[in-house]
Amino acid sequence: MAILVEAMSRVLVQGLTGSAGQNFAENMRRSGTNLVAGVRPGRGGSVSAGVPVFDTVAEAVAATGASASVLAVPTAVVGAAAEEAIVAGVGLIVIYAEGDPVHDALRLRALCADRRCTLVGPNSAGVMSPGVGNLSDLRAVPALPGRVGVISRSGTLTYEVISDLAARDVGITTVLCVGGDPIVGTTSAEAMDLFLADDATRALVLIGEPGGGVEIEAARRWAADGRRVPLIGLIVGRSLPPGRRFGHAGAVARLPAESAAEKSAALAALGVTVVDNLAAVGPAVEQAVQRGAMAARTD
Repeated sequence: MAILVEAMSRVLVQGLTGSAGQNFAENMRRSGTNLVAGVRPGRGGSVSAGVPVFDTVAEAVAATGASASVLAVPTAVVGAAAEEAIVAGVGLIVIYAEGDPVHDALRLRALCADRRCTLVGPNSAGVMSPGVGNLSDLRAVPALPGRVGVISRSGTLTYEVISDLAARDVGITTVLCVGGDPIVGTTSAEAMDLFLADDATRALVLIGEPGGGVEIEAARRWAADGRRVPLIGLIVGRSLPPGRRFGHAGAVARLPAESAAEKSAALAALGVTVVDNLAAVGPAVEQAVQRGAMAARTD
């Protein structure tokens, strides 16, 4: 089982004819994801990456039944492109571009809530479930289907984690990169709710950054759920000076409680297995999975 991504998902790429869109299409083709259409105004009627291209999302949805969209478009048109997909009835929207204006992101988040669709990003590497579907740029990264869910604000760190897990023969249910912008459609806490409702997920990884408090809220929801599955947490950027941006637009610790050290301490106080560095995530997950397997055999 997986969250958000389904084997029957019919996916379109907005901006398919551009270089980013072509990269997403190639990644989908390699993973067996059901890419059905592309959208590029002025290119309707053409074919790209083996699928038809439409001028509008509404036309693409009507012709192909597309239910999910990856936005491979420049930041300047993200707001209009995402709103077009929402209004057309697309149920899952992934925004790759970074730096969407805050007021724009807030508007899209509210519109998605009103239309009952799921928005991932902006500034998201996407969502991927091995063996099910891949709406992400997590390409050329080995990943096995399994029982571990990953919530991350950073695509680059996610590459390393899932590669290490694959090397340890540990599979994942879904990787959800929520995005590194200050305002995102699906927060780490909301992603936690989705994973906690998924019976197939037996362990969780939470990767965070300085700034904000979404990781703490995610851990609170996990704790309130009775800590039924082990949770391994990593907050990067411990040496970052206060007020300095870590890399992503939202990774700024403006208050002491938003620093990596304080957030790590807060996670540990909630019962999370907190690790100090990226290399420690794989071994901690492996141990948690082995303990879970032993407990299942005992039961």
